[in-house]
Amino acid sequence: MSWSTHTREARSEFHRLYLASLTAAVEARVERHRATHQRLRLRLAERRLAELRRAAGDAAEAQTAARPVAALATATLALVCSGAFLGLAIGLHLEPGVRAIADLSLLALTLLWFLLAVACSPRPT
Repeated sequence: MSWSTHTREARSEFHRLYLASLTAAVEARVERHRATHQRLRLRLAERRLAELRRAAGDAAEAQTAARPVAALATATLALVCSGAFLGLAIGLHLEPGVRAIADLSLLALTLLWFLLAVACSPRPT
């Protein structure tokens, strides 16, 4: 699994291009069946065309999905609080176990924040 946004963009662009190509081919088939008065094949091709257009609409809606901005804000607040707690633990010379837990939680929250920041980053159009 790749965390790169370029891979996701390329995959969605390929999917859009593939659906557009299939739609064009089925539209040509519809016209050919209509010209030769093949009603059954025309009906099947029209049904397939409707399915492809519905799939293309679903793909367009999936690209405009909401980004987890509230989760990023929550992770940012937790990261700041964890950093403050780590600074307080170091400043008050608390037990090494407490400082280690605070340090590990800061590292985990930093990773979570980074992943959410990548998910919330604007995608080039």
